[in-house]
Amino acid sequence: MAKKYQPVDEANGLSKTWTPRFWERTDARSLARRTILSRRAELIEAIGEMSPQKELLVSQIVFYGLMLESLQIECIETGKFEPGVFTSLTNSLVGLLRMVGIEKQAKAVAGSLQDYLRERSA
Repeated sequence: MAKKYQPVDEANGLSKTWTPRFWERTDARSLARRTILSRRAELIEAIGEMSPQKELLVSQIVFYGLMLESLQIECIETGKFEPGVFTSLTNSLVGLLRMVGIEKQAKAVAGSLQDYLRERSA
């Protein structure tokens, strides 16, 4: 089957038409798809109460996370590393995580500092 011609903007090489694509229509056997949907579900569960806005952000968080993971693997395998790209993605990911309310939480500590120090020195 021949591909449909899609006009391309000569200035930037981007297609002039846009066709929506959805995860549900991707190959269910794909490891990438399964990983993305699994991480998305885990994140949604961790966040709790969801709004449509948070759902959009969750999708971006998973994508940025996978981009960072891919960059790390590429660095290990080839030695290629672009610190600016890595830093930009990391900062964007941290900002998105803050927007959905996931921040580092201090662990609950049982007892007082004196109890801890006493136990540690014993």
